[in-house]
Amino acid sequence: MEFPLTQKGGTLIKKLSFQTLRNVLTGLDEGQSYSQITQRTQTSKASVSRIAQAADQTGQSTKQLLALSDSELISLIYPPSPLARTEPDWASINTQLKRKNVTKRLLYERYLAQAGVTPYNYSSFCRRLAQWRLDNGLVSVGGNVERVPGQRMEIDFAGDLLPWIDGDGCIQHCKLFVAALPYSNMMFTEAFSNVKQPSWIAGIVDALEYFGAVPECLVMDNALALVNRDGWREGNAHPAIKSLCLYYGMEPWVCKPATPQQKSRVEAAVHAVERWIIAELTLDQPLVASDLQDVNEQVRKRLDAINGQPFRGRNCNSSRREIYEQQEKAHMRALPGMPYEPGEWRVLTVDKAHCVRIASEAGHRYSVPVTYIGKSVAVRTMNQRSTCLRIARNTVEIYDKDTHKVLGIHKRCTNVRGDKTHILREHLTPAE
Repeated sequence: MEFPLTQKGGTLIKKLSFQTLRNVLTGLDEGQSYSQITQRTQTSKASVSRIAQAADQTGQSTKQLLALSDSELISLIYPPSPLARTEPDWASINTQLKRKNVTKRLLYERYLAQAGVTPYNYSSFCRRLAQWRLDNGLVSVGGNVERVPGQRMEIDFAGDLLPWIDGDGCIQHCKLFVAALPYSNMMFTEAFSNVKQPSWIAGIVDALEYFGAVPECLVMDNALALVNRDGWREGNAHPAIKSLCLYYGMEPWVCKPATPQQKSRVEAAVHAVERWIIAELTLDQPLVASDLQDVNEQVRKRLDAINGQPFRGRNCNSSRREIYEQQEKAHMRALPGMPYEPGEWRVLTVDKAHCVRIASEAGHRYSVPVTYIGKSVAVRTMNQRSTCLRIARNTVEIYDKDTHKVLGIHKRCTNVRGDKTHILREHLTPAE
């Protein structure tokens, strides 16, 4: 058995096997010459000389060395060489990496300028940094994640803009909303002119209509349009999102800040949309469309092609759509009879007269139960015409901000003169 090379005194030497090493020490103990030991063990005189010098430096006799175990003998004859390289300040490097635009390569170049004669190469630098982070509990050990069919839908907006030229020859830009089902990797995308809350809500509703079913959970990031931030560590879904999820029977789930790994499938879908839709539509010439609806029609064609394309891999002939239709859709709930109708949301504080006041609508006040005096409630004003029923809803809906329990539904009023306080019969107090 031969051992790997080891470094001693700046020279690389090869370690001898346990048996050969013991044969050399036996020869030295019997007083044989280097030539005799060389002929007996088939090793060079230089190796015999180095072993003799190492044995002398241990301060033990050859008989004492031969009485040791193999591991103890190897550690004495071939002691580990002292670390000659300059060790970086890993704590400082880890802190600097959190700064924007600071990379490992940049910090490695600075380390080279400050290191001694034998610095680490870049691969060893990165490997030791990763090990330091792991040893100090700064990296969580990942594992295999089981994807459950129909469990969740992840949503996000693509970072890249999609440029297009309208009928007047002007260059416009739009953002692509992206939704993904982790189990089947089924994707949906739709173009919007902005990333405000109505765009998010419309994208979620259209994604559910495209999939034709409802998952158990809606996974979202910490976008201001989606989340009310109570602090850096956590956030609560906005009342508008809670209302949408309640309508479809989904559970809203907000990722931790700065942890895109918790919605990794939609992150991958965003990259796919940027490469296979945005790049494809603008590769040869700018995208030309009459309006945003025309843009979405062209985007939808590319989306359908991607979902219907077989995965690239051995023994995999199925597409996203086939896996979704055959394995996932049956685990999801059916859509409601009508799509969700968005409204304008506000968070208002109940006054001492157990009413909320909408200042932008002539100061009209609407009642809630007296137990909510001084508390914040979620208010939705509806003044849209339903495309399904073709009727107008003109109401003010008031909800508990946390549980989304309905506190009252009032007829919406905008008159400038006349009575502006509206109290429901079930909200009347004995004094009233």
